[in-house]
Amino acid sequence: DLDLFDKRCGDFSVTYRPAASEKSSTIGIKVGASIRDTAISKDDRLSFWMKVVADTAPDTWTVLLVDANGGFATAALEGANTGGTWKEVSIPLSELKPAKKFDLSKLATVQFEIGVCSEGSVIKLDRIGFTDGSRFVGVTDKPLQTWKRDARASKEAHIAQMMRGAARAHLKKGNFKLLSAFAKMYLNEDLEKANQLIIESSEETLAGEKAREVHHWDLGENAVMCRIYYHFSKRVGIYPGRLSDKAKDIMLEALWERTKVKNDIHWARQSVWYMDGSENHDLSSKSGCLVSSRIFMDEPAFKDRVYPDYGFGGGYAYMHAGYHGPDAEEARVYHSGGMANLSDGKQYTAKDHYQAWLAYFKRYIASRAQHGFFLEKYSSTYSKHTWNMLNLVYALSGDDALRATMEEFTDLYWAAWLQVAPQGTTGGAKCRSYNLNGGSPDTGMCNYLLGSAIPWHPAWGYWIAISDYQLPDICWRMALDRQGMGKYVSRVRGIGEEPGVLPRPKGLERSLNVEPNSRYLDYTYVTPLYSIGCRMWHPLAVHSHLTLDPWLGMVVNHDGAMAVPVGVNEDGTPNVKIRPMFRSVQHESTLITQLAKNYTVLNPDWFPHQVREYGATGVLVGDSWDTVKEDAGWIFLKKGDIYSAVRVVSRDTEFEDAKMKKRFGGYWGAQRPFHDVTVKLSEESYTWSEDRSIIVAKDKYMPFIIQAGDREAYGSFDQFIAQVKNDCLVLYKSVVMGFDEVVYTPPGENAPEMVFNAANHGSIPRVDNKNIDYEYPMTFETPFLSSEYGSGKVHLHYGDETLNLDFR
Repeated sequence: DLDLFDKRCGDFSVTYRPAASEKSSTIGIKVGASIRDTAISKDDRLSFWMKVVADTAPDTWTVLLVDANGGFATAALEGANTGGTWKEVSIPLSELKPAKKFDLSKLATVQFEIGVCSEGSVIKLDRIGFTDGSRFVGVTDKPLQTWKRDARASKEAHIAQMMRGAARAHLKKGNFKLLSAFAKMYLNEDLEKANQLIIESSEETLAGEKAREVHHWDLGENAVMCRIYYHFSKRVGIYPGRLSDKAKDIMLEALWERTKVKNDIHWARQSVWYMDGSENHDLSSKSGCLVSSRIFMDEPAFKDRVYPDYGFGGGYAYMHAGYHGPDAEEARVYHSGGMANLSDGKQYTAKDHYQAWLAYFKRYIASRAQHGFFLEKYSSTYSKHTWNMLNLVYALSGDDALRATMEEFTDLYWAAWLQVAPQGTTGGAKCRSYNLNGGSPDTGMCNYLLGSAIPWHPAWGYWIAISDYQLPDICWRMALDRQGMGKYVSRVRGIGEEPGVLPRPKGLERSLNVEPNSRYLDYTYVTPLYSIGCRMWHPLAVHSHLTLDPWLGMVVNHDGAMAVPVGVNEDGTPNVKIRPMFRSVQHESTLITQLAKNYTVLNPDWFPHQVREYGATGVLVGDSWDTVKEDAGWIFLKKGDIYSAVRVVSRDTEFEDAKMKKRFGGYWGAQRPFHDVTVKLSEESYTWSEDRSIIVAKDKYMPFIIQAGDREAYGSFDQFIAQVKNDCLVLYKSVVMGFDEVVYTPPGENAPEMVFNAANHGSIPRVDNKNIDYEYPMTFETPFLSSEYGSGKVHLHYGDETLNLDFR
């Protein structure tokens, strides 16, 4: 694991817990390939920092240097049990005892045999490297260019590892025949079997009535067919001839069958803000239309074929749900696509379609850069699918200008993601996020771009493994220097609001209609140790089925400690699949939020509107905090140097009832001038779930305050508690008894007053007496990234690196 708090160099130390490992006696660190170019010799010393925290642990370790052929050299390390303090170790390589023809020039790993430690032992290592006194060659801490060289050198090994897994994919889970065939061809192994798998899969698509059961909105098959063609066909393949003519011909027939109806030229000419089904399916369909059209326009058997081009609208064959009505001809009933009449009656071939989709994607990419990316931004499930499709466009559009734009767009995406993902932990608003801690596949994708292996099933990662895209230096610098980035606010405009116009334009019955100027503001406070964020949305914003569940809350980077508002099931567990809609306001490390009492949502005709009922709401804090302390109605949490305070805000109803009865004989129907303007706060407004992982509000509509902090800001946990308790938190009465307004001034010098009306959903929160501006003038705004809303001009800077992007 990583330890962000206890370290000697850089952003973190490496932490090892022997009891959690099956091979507890030996640990090792891989050495980057570039270290073999630095002429390390016996005149150097192996240098590192170590710390052992254990009841009992061996005082002597064996240190091993192991080469690529399995040869090794050893040395004894005395005084290894450091007694809970950091110790610097320096071992002359001249003292190592070689074995098995050890070759220092082929060094592969630095290993430690540590022996048996007591339960709960923790071992920390930092700044491992080699030095001759004048220079330091890092293993764990390296200059940027060294990291980049090592990432490039390890890429082929990572690709081979993934492809070996993918080659067996069809035997492991589901029908991944095409993926398996791609992998076998990439490895240039078992080509006969690979071609047979392609033939079998294609025959299933073309098998008469069975073809109707093929899921034409599958998120993988069209893309992998296109990649098989452009990698292995005789005509245009990177590795020509591995795909047989027989397999190629039947695969293209299957690809035509899967795309011919969805590939409607009239839909390519419509708004880029129309999305079929859901966003990932929309991109899967349209990217497949672009690249398959490019294939077909140059294939003799397909280039003169005419597409149906019904002009019905979007969402053709989406789950095979058609329009049934008095005017529904057979094509519309089966293929659907909506009730539009867009057809101009002309006949179009693949070249026409290719040109139309090329123009579409040039508009699409510019629009997303100008307005804030995607509905499913950083989704715990779908972002890897979104980028599979976008990478297909980047790699195989066949247009140099679009490829260049796609490369810049990818740069922008990762730069923006890195702003809110310290140590790979994605804070802030994420839609369709079903992980409790807000985790995202973006972490795995970015880790690969930084030199790691892909951590998931090959079906969802093979495409990034083979991509030639490389992160720009500025992204590397931000990824590897979170301490240097410090603390800051990220404001990003989100997309997803519907225009709120009914009836919707014809043809959108299976589609979303997105208003580019969405009144969503994604706000995240980012530090090297934690992040806290939410989506703030205008009370009159119109939501869709893809924007209903934005994730919000506080997460401790790379750990699992959190403070995340959730719905609570009857059994006391958090509702993961369907998150409640919370309305929120945030200023830096302070978040105030409440279950939304109402909101407006418009769905496509195919999507059944669901009434969401929540018996309870709460704040999930998990079981990873070191300390949990309840004091004066607050729950205080500590993890290392990170602090959090949670308050379920409620009036003390028993006290207020008794006061009103004593003074006035009972309640009056409304607030009167002679009544007190404030009410007493309850210190008993919550209970705990049975496992004490969730702070459960006694009323589901009670607001939550989540206040984050750290030792740097407060000096100590006790000081944090004292300052939060001394903050100004007041509940003001509104006109109707029992409905109150939260007024909170966070801790800290010159902190602004925050006003949150818990009685009225339509009241816009205020910070420092200013209403929240949901139509923020910047698409992206952090200290390192800026873009004026809708301009398409983006400026990135970090240290002495700058990057200007233009999507006008």
